[in-house]
Amino acid sequence: MSARCHRTLLHTIIALQVACWSASRAAEAIRPAGPIGGTDIQQALLPPPGFYAAAVVAPVDLFSFSTPSGSFPASGHSVDAGVGLLWVYGVQVFGGSLASSVSLAYGHSCFQLRGQPEFCSKGGLDDTYADVLVWSRFFPSEEFASDGNAFARIPYGLAVQIGLGVVFPTGTYDVHRPLNNSANFYDIAPNIALTYNLHSLLGEKLGDATELSMRVWLNNYTENHETHYQSGRLFNVDFSITQRLSHWQYGLWGTAFKQIQDDVVSGVSVPNGGARAHGVAIGPVISYSFVEGSRPWNVTLKGLYAISAMNAAWPRGIVLRVATRF
Repeated sequence: MSARCHRTLLHTIIALQVACWSASRAAEAIRPAGPIGGTDIQQALLPPPGFYAAAVVAPVDLFSFSTPSGSFPASGHSVDAGVGLLWVYGVQVFGGSLASSVSLAYGHSCFQLRGQPEFCSKGGLDDTYADVLVWSRFFPSEEFASDGNAFARIPYGLAVQIGLGVVFPTGTYDVHRPLNNSANFYDIAPNIALTYNLHSLLGEKLGDATELSMRVWLNNYTENHETHYQSGRLFNVDFSITQRLSHWQYGLWGTAFKQIQDDVVSGVSVPNGGARAHGVAIGPVISYSFVEGSRPWNVTLKGLYAISAMNAAWPRGIVLRVATRF
């Protein structure tokens, strides 16, 4: 293996930091947009107006690294913990609701190819993800609309959400370190989400409804001014298919990304086909909603296991999220 290939491998990891899948290099990074731990269920639905907060912890292990030349044994870990804040405005625009959110996290990561030195981040703040503004509208099914029950527990029909996400380079960064919490550049990420609830496809015993949900971002990265490296444009998606049963929601979720433009340095594409990366990971998700002390709560636990990757490491991990309204 060439020295250049060694450097590329050693300077690349994948960590469950922002949208559950991020590949960071010494001077450049692929950082799919999204809140810490990613999105999963009810992605296009907004709660009633008010202020909401969530605590999230996301530990992950890394067990392999893939390139066009093959896969290489590796080991590593990443632990991120943070909070998400959501404000749903008390106004309606074109029949839909408006909201803004921000996700703040602290993390630490290490990565090692077998037989090579281990590299670790300094530890500290991650980059900040914010939904600057999202608009969500619910289109009820004909049956749901005819019932006249606007406060039904399950919103049968289609919800659509359009938003603008931004990743701000607020995290810990050292240009001399192979591994960093921050990518050291901005990411402008317009996005759209769809959530569709219909009567249970698995029968009444296994659910009151079946929910299909997804959210797609288009990531547009600025240049890292320290290295003049610019990551290529990238799509990432979080998706789920779940059953809703009383206060429970359970099923499968996943996350994927695909880079559609070459990485460049000072305007010139980097070797190895522009270092384009892609990956897919899936896992179970279970969520429970309840009311305690006149306050709504939600607890969500999900797993993640990579099933495909290129120019990226293979992660496996869990995400725990606890949310409430203030």
